[in-house]
Amino acid sequence: MFWFKRNNAQEILPRDPRFASVAEVRETFESLNEELLWLAEVITGDAGAAAECVVNATRLSESRSTIFRDWLAQWARNATVRSSLDHVRAEIWRTAEEKYQHVRCSHREHKVLSRDEISALRCWPAMTLASHLDPLSRAVLILRGIEHAAIQDCALNLSVPRSAVLASYCRAIGWITRGTVSQFYEHESMFERDLAPSLQKL
Repeated sequence: MFWFKRNNAQEILPRDPRFASVAEVRETFESLNEELLWLAEVITGDAGAAAECVVNATRLSESRSTIFRDWLAQWARNATVRSSLDHVRAEIWRTAEEKYQHVRCSHREHKVLSRDEISALRCWPAMTLASHLDPLSRAVLILRGIEHAAIQDCALNLSVPRSAVLASYCRAIGWITRGTVSQFYEHESMFERDLAPSLQKL
């Protein structure tokens, strides 16, 4: 009976305060729901699939017992992005092979987006981006531009060549910078005022 008592004692020990509870995980996903849905919809290009990816990310996170409380918001974004990427991974691979196999970016580098640029970009409907950028460009825009992942990490995460990551990110940034989306967006002045000038620096 000693083992039984020992296990009971372990169960009533106070929870490590560094780690988030299931309730805290759920609350974080609920509070960030709009942002997470936007990220997922940009990547998947489908509102229904995006909602499903957020639900899957929430359930997976709730099953984890070692998520640091201080990292909850970042964890929620990362989990949602991973779930969304898994949903369209086949499309990403096909795009890399068919569209970027022989395309190279001639620029020295493309920096990540700043906080102000990200805020401005999030004002755009996710489907506007999804309908004008291919699956790989959208994935890299989120990973590199918004989540600030290194180019090599993007390549490893997506299992595509580094050259394809660079070329697709170049295309995404170039398309945004040129303001192609402004003719489709209801508030064209927002693009010209808030995002285009800063992106010209990249």
